[in-house]
Amino acid sequence: MSESLTETLHSFDLFDNNQYSVKLAAAIPIGTDKEAEEIYKLALKYGVSVFVPTVHGTVVNTRTAYNADGLVPHKVVKFDDSDDEKHNFVKFYDKVIKIECDGPIFDHVRDKVITVDHHRPGDPGYETPPSEYWLGSSIGQFVQVLGKYREEYMAEDFLYVETVDNNKFWFPKPHNGHLLYIAAADHNLYAAYAGLCPGIISANMLMFRLNEKAQFTGKSLEELVKQFINAMDIIMKHYDKTKGYSDLTKLGPVQIPELNEAAAYMNAPFMAQLIDKDGKLKVVFQGADEELIVKFMNKELVPGLVKTYGSPKRGYAGGYYEEEEE
Repeated sequence: MSESLTETLHSFDLFDNNQYSVKLAAAIPIGTDKEAEEIYKLALKYGVSVFVPTVHGTVVNTRTAYNADGLVPHKVVKFDDSDDEKHNFVKFYDKVIKIECDGPIFDHVRDKVITVDHHRPGDPGYETPPSEYWLGSSIGQFVQVLGKYREEYMAEDFLYVETVDNNKFWFPKPHNGHLLYIAAADHNLYAAYAGLCPGIISANMLMFRLNEKAQFTGKSLEELVKQFINAMDIIMKHYDKTKGYSDLTKLGPVQIPELNEAAAYMNAPFMAQLIDKDGKLKVVFQGADEELIVKFMNKELVPGLVKTYGSPKRGYAGGYYEEEEE
C-alpha cells in the first residue's frame, strides 16, 4: 500500500478498532433501507470499520448490491484512481462482514468473509420462519456477530438469552426494542402484521412504520396516512378472486406510495409492474402463499420473465424481463 494511502486510512480512523483483539470490517449498502442504517450505527459503536460497496464507482442499490466490484471507506469521498489498492483495504482485517451484498470484490478475502443476509438461497436467514425473525433478519444476524467478537462490550445494549430448546443468542434490551420492529418488518412484514412475530404488537407496527418513514423521508404523517388509505383502495379495487391476489399488472408500471405497507396491513397479496432505480421494468409479487410464489419463480404466472428471485417461505418474489448486467 502506498504511503499516502496509508496516511489517508489512518486520518479517517479506519484502523480505530485496534483496541479489539479481532479487527472487523463491514460492507454495508448504506442508504438502501432503515435496517442498513441501524446496522451502520451499531458498527460504528462497536468498533467495526464500515465500507460501502460500489459497482463501477457508484454506490450499489438493491439491484446491483450482489455485483459489487469496489469497496470505499464510508468516511472517504474519493481516492486517487491511480492507486491499485484503493478497493482492497478489507484484506487488512481479520473478518469481513458482508451485509446484503456480494460480488467479485470479496473474492480475495473469501476465507475471512462472514455473510449476513436473508435474501438468497443459502443465506443464513433465508429459511428462517417468521417466529424467529430476530435471528433471520440481517440486523439480528449482525448483532450475533458482534456478540461473538465484541462480547465484553455488549451488556449495555443486549442480553444473552437462552430458550427452552437451549438456543442461545443476543437479544435487544428494552431501550433498543425498536430494533425488533425493524427486524420483523424487514424479514417478513406480512407476518409481522399478522401477529406471527413474537414480541411484536401488530397494532403498534403501523404507527411505528409510518413515524419512521416520516423521519426518513421528510413527509408529514398526515400525507403518509393519506397515501396508505389510497393504496388500500387500489388493492381492494383490483382484487381478483380467481387468482387469489390483487393484479395490478394491467395498470402498467405503477408508482403507488405505501402499496407494500397497505397490502401487508390488509394481508392482501398483490402483483405489480415497477420501474426500478436503474430504469429496468420488473414485476413484484408480495404476500402470496408458498405455492404461488414457487409458480412465479418458475415463470409460470408471468410470461416473458428472464430472471426471477424470491423466498417462498417469506412470501415474496420478483422478476425482470431482461438479464441483469454483471
